[in-house]
Amino acid sequence: SPIVSERGRLLERIYGDGIKPATQCAGTHIHFDAVDIPRQVNLLTALDPVLALVSSSPFYAGEHPMHSARPYAYRSLCGDAFTRFRDLQEYTVDTATWDERLAGEYETFRTLAADRGVSEAEFRAHFQPENAMPMPVRVRRRFSTVEWRAPDTALPSQVVRLAMDMSRIVEQTASKSVEVGEPGIDTDRIRIPAFEELLQLTAAAMEDGLQSPVVWEYLEAMTIDPADYRPIADEIDRHSPISVADARRIRLEYADRLERDVATLSMGTETRQHSPPSILTDGLQAATERLRPW
Repeated sequence: SPIVSERGRLLERIYGDGIKPATQCAGTHIHFDAVDIPRQVNLLTALDPVLALVSSSPFYAGEHPMHSARPYAYRSLCGDAFTRFRDLQEYTVDTATWDERLAGEYETFRTLAADRGVSEAEFRAHFQPENAMPMPVRVRRRFSTVEWRAPDTALPSQVVRLAMDMSRIVEQTASKSVEVGEPGIDTDRIRIPAFEELLQLTAAAMEDGLQSPVVWEYLEAMTIDPADYRPIADEIDRHSPISVADARRIRLEYADRLERDVATLSMGTETRQHSPPSILTDGLQAATERLRPW
């Protein structure tokens, strides 16, 4: 999509051609009320492989065939100098450590911007530590939320289902500790994999999606049932080159599906008081009740 804001134009100056994935890859952002920031940050980081549940394209610009091509492109194809700002950050021990790490990355980004001709005044006017780095998990004090930005865009019904599952897990951080260990959720704690193991799980989720046994088992351990999801990426053959004509056909097909999906959600919302509970009739309201406005 074309860049229309001054912030966008500054990013274009800073990133150069590396800005293209950001302008061509839409994503899903979910904000959770900030209750215990270190626990929520670490848990949302550990849930990065969840992106396999809603991947909607096995190609980026007709290339890089893998199950989750767009999250991969967004994080990895922006240029070597910038990948550090867009990829997963290591777990944090407390809020102060997270803030210190973020401040250091912000200064590194400010130096890169200055090297590309962005003045100090321009930079400070459009970038703050909490919004300058588009990494998968961000603390947004402006909204009193922790923002999760890992997954691809998807059909609204899929996003509602995802928001419900994620909210159910994240809300447990209010009463349960988050610790590194054998992944799983107990009555008093949530166990997440070591960070290096997590990176391997995310790589498998991007490459093979739910076809990866280790990803499937990990999601089950974190109390998510992968069988509840039907990623669009699984419906598109990624083992053969995709032509421009095929890409246009697929876009039109899924535009029609999007329209039908929105209509189904809208109809379900209107009739939810007269219907049995379901993810389509109750999901959107439940998700918006749990998550504050962005």
